[in-house]
Formats: sequence, structure tokens, C-alpha cells
Amino acid sequence: MWDRERIKSAIESMLLVSSEPVPMSRIQKVLDGVGRSQIVAALGELMVEYSMERRGIYLAEVAGGYQFRTSPQNAEVVRMFLETKPARLTKQSLETLVIIAYRQPITKPEIDRIRGVDSGGIVANLLERGLIKILGRKEVPGRPFVYGTTRKFLEVFSLRDLSELPSIEEIEEVLGRKGELQKILDAAQKSEPTDAASDEPQQSDAPAEADESDATEEGDG
Repeated sequence: MWDRERIKSAIESMLLVSSEPVPMSRIQKVLDGVGRSQIVAALGELMVEYSMERRGIYLAEVAGGYQFRTSPQNAEVVRMFLETKPARLTKQSLETLVIIAYRQPITKPEIDRIRGVDSGGIVANLLERGLIKILGRKEVPGRPFVYGTTRKFLEVFSLRDLSELPSIEEIEEVLGRKGELQKILDAAQKSEPTDAASDEPQQSDAPAEADESDATEEGDG
């Protein structure tokens, strides 16, 4: 018999042993016979319970699923315990990631035109970090790869989905580039020239990738 407390207990156990957000469909499949409304109610109660008490974890809806995450106030303690350094993104990487997130699907030549410099090294780094992925190829001369963000991107930045992306103004404030990104994106949208594999700017900002900013890659952990 699945009463409310047992449902909550079962959900807690599933989320604690999972290394990634658990989607509602997976919870429903495991809790056979329990209605979706019952699961939603149980998740809601768990969220309230964990948010009202000063616990080291909280329940979040992120990347299309549910996940227990460590409290932001304990971030430094967790890093010391795991003996890891906070992963950081340079301002150039964060700028490129913003462009991909807001303009996806997008090709590298399009990214380069928006930024005004070659972004090959940064795109490769974002691919390696798992924050973006190749979605396919664009059917234009040269057939360049098309990029978009990943589920890990949502997890890292604690987003349920892309509709929760912060405003361009908020991103500009973080990057210290008030008014610049919106102007760049607007100008790029008006022009939209045809892509070509040879459409590469001469300048490159690859060396700047070594300079770190205060923008961290990891979310609450």
C-alpha cells in the first residue's frame, strides 16, 4: 500500500542513489500503481521540508528531473572534503556559451561572426566539458557542425529547462559588458549571412582562454 509517507521515502531513496536528475517518468515507472498527482504532491512536500530546515541538502527540479543538491552555503566545505578546486569558465568561454545557449542551433562560423574572433579553442573546450554538443551539420557550403547546449549545461547552472535562462541584461552584468551582448546578438540576427567553412575571422582569442574570471562552471554540486 502506497501511502504518502512511503511514497516520499521511496522517492528520497531513488534520488539519493542517482548521480543525475531523475525524470518524473522514471519515478512513475518504479512506483508502479502510484498516480502522477500523488508523486507530484510527494515531491512538493519534500521540497518544502528540505527548504524549511537548515539541512546540508535540498531538493531541486533541474534539467528535466529531480535531484538532491548540496546547500550553497556548504560549497567550500564540500570542495575541501573532495579536495577539488572549483571549475571555472573564462569570460571568453562564458560569452561563447551564452551565445550558443541563446542562439542555438548555431555553427562555429556564426559564433565567430558574433564575437569577431576565432572561437575554435573555446568551442572545443566547451565540448570537452560536456556543456555543449554537436547537433548535426548545417546544409550550407562547407556543411559546418551545428552546436547546442546539453543536459549537463542545465544541471551545472541549476536550470529546469532553457526557458529559465537568465536575461541578457543579467549575463551582461556578470561579464561586466553592459549593453554589449544584446547589441552584438541583435546585429548578428539582422545580418544572418550565408555560412561557409572558410568564413573565419583572422584574429583568435585562444591565448586568452588561460585567463580565469570569477564565473564558476559548477552550480550547487
